Amino acid sequence: MELLDRYLKAVKFWLPSEQKQDIVAELSEDIRSQIEDKESELGRQLNDAEVEAILKKGGPPMLVAQRYLPQRYLIGPALFPTYWMVLKLTWLCFYGPWLVIVVGLKIFASFGAAHAGAAATGMFEPFFRSLVYPIRGGLRSFCADRAQPCQRRIPEELESAQTAQGTRSEPRPAQLFD
Repeated sequence: MELLDRYLKAVKFWLPSEQKQDIVAELSEDIRSQIEDKESELGRQLNDAEVEAILKKGGPPMLVAQRYLPQRYLIGPALFPTYWMVLKLTWLCFYGPWLVIVVGLKIFASFGAAHAGAAATGMFEPFFRSLVYPIRGGLRSFCADRAQPCQRRIPEELESAQTAQGTRSEPRPAQLFD
């Protein structure tokens, strides 16, 4: 019954602390009764594969725990279709014109009016930077945070000796991400 205990422990992880014991006891009793019914039907002890089949029939531990919890919605099911329509409409009204303008300017620039297209495309560069730079900055800080513990620490005596000899070159981490 180690498999059953591990399953119940996984379900218990997803439950609120004040209800864990009651729900796990109820679920354990239910699953054990299913196992006993199957054993009486077969006339022998169940093997691990058969117990696993019963547990799989119940579902993944997180979903089993979710059945015992009250439903929580950020946006309720009654309003979700309206929310989704407004979200799509907003994206279409905001980004659609920008996309049409940029594609039109690129096409216009390709027909020999490069100076007009290049100048007009340059007007929209701040907009596209506003879309790209937050992502780039987030990646840069993420990579810098991950790389910092891996940097090699140079003892002070060796550092001063290298600096005096002119053999030490300063690392330039800012250039790693530019």
